[in-house]
Amino acid sequence: MALPCACAVAARWLACPCRASSASFPMDASACSPWSRAEASRSRRGRAAAVQRCCVHKLRNIERKASKHAAGDPRRLPSYRLRRQCRGCPCRRHRLRAHVGQASLRRGGGGPALQSRGERADQVAEDRRPAEDRGGAQSAHGDGSMTAQCVLRAKGTPVTARAEYLSLLEIGPGQRVLDIGCGSGVIARDVARRVQPNGRVVGIDPSPALIAAARELTTATDVATSITFQEGDCRALPLADDSFDVVIAATVLTHVPDGHRAILEMARVVRPGGRVGIFDFDGDGVLLAHPDRDMTRRIVAAFSDHSAVNGWLVRELPGLFKGAGLKDIRVRGFMPLEQHEGSFYARMGERAAAVALEVGAITPEQHEKWMEALRDRVRSGEFLGGRLHLFCWGRKP
Repeated sequence: MALPCACAVAARWLACPCRASSASFPMDASACSPWSRAEASRSRRGRAAAVQRCCVHKLRNIERKASKHAAGDPRRLPSYRLRRQCRGCPCRRHRLRAHVGQASLRRGGGGPALQSRGERADQVAEDRRPAEDRGGAQSAHGDGSMTAQCVLRAKGTPVTARAEYLSLLEIGPGQRVLDIGCGSGVIARDVARRVQPNGRVVGIDPSPALIAAARELTTATDVATSITFQEGDCRALPLADDSFDVVIAATVLTHVPDGHRAILEMARVVRPGGRVGIFDFDGDGVLLAHPDRDMTRRIVAAFSDHSAVNGWLVRELPGLFKGAGLKDIRVRGFMPLEQHEGSFYARMGERAAAVALEVGAITPEQHEKWMEALRDRVRSGEFLGGRLHLFCWGRKP
């Protein structure tokens, strides 16, 4: 799958036109404005390296600021900080002008109270991905191609939750850890700091583009020598039996066909006495404060059925773990909540309504009415949103 151009917010450099100059980052020309395509063409004639360095440098600035001001989560930085960092990126100014307004009109809303300019660019990238790829960390087709925005959202779990579920796996110095569906390496880098100085982390992802991004983002960090990234399918891992102390998969398996095969593979490669952990969302566990309860239930149900391969996978994890031969199986729930204007969950409500409209669960009139009520809630400061996540972990006997 070709990558659309949207580098306005954290990690957009991966999908911007300047990457078109590299054969390993194929671009879909239809995703960009004519001006963007012209910029990409000029990049091929000698400017590619300079443009790429510009984007990567700005991304690292964003990650550094996020580590200080947003608990390590770039998505939680104020949008003005992100725009300020990306202002000089050659691909940003072309992308936003051409598509932001069209996307907002096409989707029937998303005014200033719900979306910043950069956030609207995020949604454009979201609209351009196939339904089976929305929200996941690995393509339903198994090739793993997707936008960097998708990966950061999937891996951008609030750091407090991530720290807690990683601690439940008792990850410590000297251990070997496998990160399934590693994407751009956010979690792998976090884990690598826990296993230093003698530990090792291996990140697996089916997307060549994301593996390349993970390697590049890790090169200048203090954990570069502790991590290896490689391509691979989680349902047929190219790894030896009993070779890891811990195997984790975060927000991945709900988007993978035959997720039970991936769990069998995770159990195969972990050593006896090692731990397997899966963190993922529940498809129906969406909390949205909205006055129309019946319509909200209908929208959430449609979103659950059509935005993931198996939105109920987390409910089946204890049984799947048992079937894979794991013992001491436990489950813990997490429910991140947001109330602020520009909330990720308000934007998720918009996406859920768009999916419900697309699949015919609601009419255009119902969509417009529901969206207006959602915007009113956000503007009045009465919005509350969240999503249930479950962490299941077990031990190989």
